Amino acid sequence: MQTVERATAGGARSLPPRRRICALTLSGILWLPLALAGVFTDDFATDPGARGWRAFGDASLFGWQPAAQRLEVTWDSERPNSYWFRPLGTVIGMDDDFRAGFDLTLSEVAAGIVPGKPYTFQIAAGFFRMADATASGFHRASAMASPNLVEWDYFPDTGLGATISPVIVSSRSRFIPSFSFPLEMEPEVRYRVEMEYTATDRTLVVSMTADGAPFGPIQPVTLPDNFDGFRADAFGFLSYHSEGGDPRFLGSVLARGVVDNVVLVTPDPPRFAIGFVGTADQPAVRVGTTRPGWRYVLEASGDAANWLRVGGPLPGTGSLLDIADDRGGASGAHSLYRVRAEPE
Repeated sequence: MQTVERATAGGARSLPPRRRICALTLSGILWLPLALAGVFTDDFATDPGARGWRAFGDASLFGWQPAAQRLEVTWDSERPNSYWFRPLGTVIGMDDDFRAGFDLTLSEVAAGIVPGKPYTFQIAAGFFRMADATASGFHRASAMASPNLVEWDYFPDTGLGATISPVIVSSRSRFIPSFSFPLEMEPEVRYRVEMEYTATDRTLVVSMTADGAPFGPIQPVTLPDNFDGFRADAFGFLSYHSEGGDPRFLGSVLARGVVDNVVLVTPDPPRFAIGFVGTADQPAVRVGTTRPGWRYVLEASGDAANWLRVGGPLPGTGSLLDIADDRGGASGAHSLYRVRAEPE
C-alpha cells in the first residue's frame, strides 16, 4: 500500500533569483490497488485469493473449502515455516489501535509427538512483519530470531497443562507473553478468538468463547515502559517449524482445523499535508506529521503523468520532515511535486 500527496505549482510569476517559490496546493490522496487498511471481513464464501490472501512456505497446509465456505489449516512443526496471510496495506505499531477476530474449530491436535521433540509447541495466528517472517533466518522456536509479532498462541498439553499464550515480540526479538492454563481446546468445538491492542495502555487483550460460552479468562499482555516497539504489516495463520530452539527442550505439534469469519481492524495509511520550503537552487518539500514505520519519497513531474524520484526515501519520525530535491537547481523544468509514503 502506498499513499501519495500531490502538489502543483501555482501560476508563474517572476521573483528575484534564489527566491522563486512554488505555491503548492494539496490535491488529495491516491489509493493504489490492495488498499487493505481499515475494516476487513471475510467469511470465505468465495475464493479468498481474490481478496489478497496468500500462501507462503508449504501451501499444502492450507486449503479453501468452497462447499463449506471456510479455510482448512494444518499446523505441522516438521514442515518449513508456512503461512496463510493477508497484507494489511498499512503498518501497525505500538502507538496504534488494532484488533483481529476469527473462528477456529480443531479436528485434531497433539503435541510432543515427534521422536526427540517431546515438549509442546504452538499453533499460532496473528500479526507479523512480512520481511522478517519470510526470511531464512526467522526461527520462532528461538528467543532471538523472530521479531515483530503480535500473536495468539495455543500450546497443547504435554504435562504442564494446555496453555493460551498471547505474546508481543519487539523489533529486537524481546518477548512479552502471558500464560493462562489449564485451558484445553477440545476438538469439534467452535472457538471465537478476539485480539485487541490499545495504544493508550499498551495492552493486548485476548478473549475467547467456546460454542458461544465464555472460555478463559486469558491474561492480557501489557508492554513495559522500556519496550522498544514493533512493526507489523500482515495478518495470518502461522505454522512454524520447530528448528532453532533450545536442544534441551525441543517441542513438536500437529493440528488440523478450519477457520472462518475473519475480522481485521487497522488504522488507515498516513494522511499528511505538504508544502514547499526550498529555493530555486535547492527545492525542498515539507511533509507534515510523518508516521514511524513508513518511508517518504519525493517525486517530481513536468506533466503529472511521468514521475521521477528526486529525494528520499526518508523514515517517518512522528513529526515534520523536509525532503530536498537531490537535483538542486536542475529541477527548473518540473513544476509538480508529490510525496509518496510506503510501509518500511
